[in-house]
Amino acid sequence: MDKYIFISHSSNDAKRVEKILNLLDSSGIKYWISARDIPPGADWAETIYDAISNSSGMILLFSDNVNKSRQIRNELDIATNLRIPLIPLKIENVEQSKGIRYFTNSHQWLDATDNWKRASNRLLESLNKILADDDHQSPEISLQAKTGSRKWPALLMAALSVILVIFGTRFFSREQEMLNTDNLLNLIAGGTDSWDYATDILATSDGGFTATGTWDFGFWSEWWVAHFDSTGNLEWTWSDSLAGEDKPQLLPTSGGDIICAAGEYADFDHTGFPLRALRINSLGQVVWNNEWWLEWAGAVQPELVSFDMTKDSLLLLSLTLRQLASSPFLATHQILMSTEGELLRRDTLRGCVTTRELIILENNNRLYVYKDSSSKANGVALISPDGEILNRIILGDNRSPVSCGLSLPDGDIVLFMTKDTYGARNGDLAVMRFSPDLLLKWETVFGGNLADAASDAILLPNGDILIAGSTLSWGNGSSNGWLLQLSQDGEKRWQSIIDIGGNEYFHSIAINERGAILASGTTTLYGQRDAWILQLNPDGSWNEHVKSGIDIFTEDWEKGYID
Repeated sequence: MDKYIFISHSSNDAKRVEKILNLLDSSGIKYWISARDIPPGADWAETIYDAISNSSGMILLFSDNVNKSRQIRNELDIATNLRIPLIPLKIENVEQSKGIRYFTNSHQWLDATDNWKRASNRLLESLNKILADDDHQSPEISLQAKTGSRKWPALLMAALSVILVIFGTRFFSREQEMLNTDNLLNLIAGGTDSWDYATDILATSDGGFTATGTWDFGFWSEWWVAHFDSTGNLEWTWSDSLAGEDKPQLLPTSGGDIICAAGEYADFDHTGFPLRALRINSLGQVVWNNEWWLEWAGAVQPELVSFDMTKDSLLLLSLTLRQLASSPFLATHQILMSTEGELLRRDTLRGCVTTRELIILENNNRLYVYKDSSSKANGVALISPDGEILNRIILGDNRSPVSCGLSLPDGDIVLFMTKDTYGARNGDLAVMRFSPDLLLKWETVFGGNLADAASDAILLPNGDILIAGSTLSWGNGSSNGWLLQLSQDGEKRWQSIIDIGGNEYFHSIAINERGAILASGTTTLYGQRDAWILQLNPDGSWNEHVKSGIDIFTEDWEKGYID
């Protein structure tokens, strides 16, 4: 391919990006863009890397969607390491996150939101200069080198020596800081007479994180959402009473806001159940807090299994509903709502015993995994946004539940199954990769003497898969949390087993801007289950020293904190 420019953008900005592409087309500037130029079946991460490394320059089409994209930061990291010229172009008037600012602070920004004609002219002028240079150096640097005196090589070597000392010191101190476990967080919060959970966690652009969970006192729980800074100090918290024992989940949305949702125990006549959700901004202020009543005869306890955002920024929740013995598990429930707190639609899927996973795919179809009512095995269905079943397979058997899944950028799907739970396989973890039409590409099995169940999985910036889970002892020894990093071919990079002295379980994981891993779950280190948040280095190392005594309630009625 001739000289070209790499387009770094969010797929959610398609309309605004199209305007830039039309400008490049009309000016005869060749470009590479993932939506058009990644071949079917190609290794997505390798293709992106090769496209950046072979490009003459990169345009960053900056928006709020870019602010929230791990993949964009990974692309910027590759371009920075390879010294690819970068032109940041603002297409939405929002403030840069710290992660984006880290890579673009030294670059001249163009603003297409203010004066399109001036910005487009300057963009074309800059691109033509970049394409005229074969050495990936800006014209200004090249001219300076050509007009220097004979003393330039010596001055250059001296300057480079100073730069290398400064860079080396910073690089190795940062590397040492990342590998040092003393500064990593190991937080426990819980009551002396309750079962307490940290059920979900999100890394935030300010370098901190937001977590949610419950303190379960039996019929009543206390539902909490709390934000911590990068050192683990509590910055703000919200809490309220919640009937029942559902496990709330979080989603990030625009402007640094988060949305948290949970189901609530049915009424005493079992005619229906409440669904609750609230939106909180980055300062901890409640934007809206809504509750909806969903009628369903025989309802007992809803369990929120999946909470995801569609490509058109709608929220999709999938719930399993525990019901009275006279009418058990007749259907699972899917709820569609807006980010402004409006309930848009409710669907019930019959023939399903329990929901196990619901994933929004890159093409906006849904991958729905459930326990099939007839075979008791895993039903896996591809469903269009309007509810049409496009494909369906039965996977495994009644002793091999799928616990979670992950969508890859090339359209493939990875599912995680605990195999033959009570049989000869001891409940080993099976990782299976499927094509978009649900054909199995490969399966890799991991395990030991105890059963292993995955609870969450995320895609890392380098394209690898990070899985969190727990061993399940059923009274035979202790349960430990574990993390497992795999390539997209199923090759194990590393595994870390976490045992702090009790029974440890992971529920959710996230990655912050520095590459550190955040995990939320529960531990019985002090007897009863307590909420647990752990930070790990990218290699899986962690700090064994526990910090406790954290008050994550806004209300003052509960006093039994572990300290």
